[in-house]
Amino acid sequence: MYSKLFLLGLLSIVNVAQATGLQRLFTTVEERSQLNYTRENPPPPPPPVTPDSPEEIEETVKIPESITFNGLLERSQGPTTVWVNGSSQPVQEGFHADVEAIKDDTLPIVIGKGQQEINLKPGQTINTMDGNIKEHFTGTVKVDKSIELD
Repeated sequence: MYSKLFLLGLLSIVNVAQATGLQRLFTTVEERSQLNYTRENPPPPPPPVTPDSPEEIEETVKIPESITFNGLLERSQGPTTVWVNGSSQPVQEGFHADVEAIKDDTLPIVIGKGQQEINLKPGQTINTMDGNIKEHFTGTVKVDKSIELD
């Protein structure tokens, strides 16, 4: 009986010795008050950047050299998904695809800030530098004179 009590006492001493080597799990009162102060009083936001001249107000839009209409998925229930330049995002840098206006598998693509709209079918690529539309399945180039890209 005494040996069991002795072992129990010895184990409790070992556990206390191990516990003193541990790091503090919770913060001190000072650290907690500093955290609360920081949470309640965040640093002020940076001042807004104002342009110096009207030229700086106008954003420049970078139009890609080519735009490829990779394909579309029309669902009977749910949204239609289109892939343009390998991405399913209809809004990309320099252009956006008007998914709501698809007719006969033809996708209207608005280039820039709405200055130019072109229609592409799946598998077609337009060279935005010269306006030529390339059919990938045949490898032919269709020159559309009605497309005038700036």
